[in-house]
Amino acid sequence: MAWSEAKLDAALSEAKASNRWVLVDVAARWCGPCHEMDEKVWPRDEVSKAVEKDFVPLKRDGEAGEGIEIVKRYNVVGYPTVLLLDASGAEVDRVMGFLQPKDLLTALAQMRAGKGTLAELERKLAVHPDSESLRLDVGTRHAMRGDERAIAELEAVVKNDPDNKGKRAAAALLTLGKYYWLRGKKDYAQAEKVLRELEQRFPSSEEGGQAGYNLALALHGLKRDAEARQVLDGWIAAAPKDLSRYNSYAWMAYKNDFDRARGIEVAKKGLEIDPKDHGLWDTLAELYAVTGKLADARAAEKQALAIKPDDVYYTAQLKRFSEEKKK
Repeated sequence: MAWSEAKLDAALSEAKASNRWVLVDVAARWCGPCHEMDEKVWPRDEVSKAVEKDFVPLKRDGEAGEGIEIVKRYNVVGYPTVLLLDASGAEVDRVMGFLQPKDLLTALAQMRAGKGTLAELERKLAVHPDSESLRLDVGTRHAMRGDERAIAELEAVVKNDPDNKGKRAAAALLTLGKYYWLRGKKDYAQAEKVLRELEQRFPSSEEGGQAGYNLALALHGLKRDAEARQVLDGWIAAAPKDLSRYNSYAWMAYKNDFDRARGIEVAKKGLEIDPKDHGLWDTLAELYAVTGKLADARAAEKQALAIKPDDVYYTAQLKRFSEEKKK
């Protein structure tokens, strides 16, 4: 991929002159799926040719430089996020998470043709106001953008699916709490309220299983760390063999400066269950490094590399921890 080195405004001007849009891959250094995109998707010839034909491609670190401004301007709530902008800078739509090359190309082509975009879904909802699945989709996309319309739309979905039999109410509550209030607006009190409702009303739903971690983030934002730890401990106890929960707990400790000693303990407990979880070894390495235990960080990262040899990201991580030692 011939990523443009232009600033966003210059890229928009270039897009206008060439009758293209701008594609912005917003990523983060620590984001596993972002590195997976870099290894398996963006380098593919069919991907680069298709993207460069219809878009001016930009890559930005969401936590550095112009990427910080882009994250704020477009309310980016997770990584990786691929923003599709028309030549005026207006967002046409976005793609979140890892996608296989074929799926990404299909999504880009459809959106370029005006199919499956938020604008098209809004028009369909206006014609079919009784479609709750459409309302959920539109409300979810509005929430991702921090659009105020998401509140009424998603609350209506919850009201019209009171028992979650349509499997929409729980999804609507999680989206409101996780993406709208928690990550978007950073209204931690409102996020707590919505996530507790999800946990209480639909505890056995898939979304209810995700509520604990997000609720802990909200409580941490409210400076109620003792409660956050209690919630996280209960969340782990509810599914003691789910390694993703151990990793999420440890990652929160690292990323949010939350009881990092406890985060190390949790990561170690997870690795006792499955010592071949390379992602958890990497998270443990980050925790060791941020707490000044660089030798332990390198040892943990070597474990990740032993499980997944030649991994580009883990190799870079090990190099970073070695260079920090020299500093």
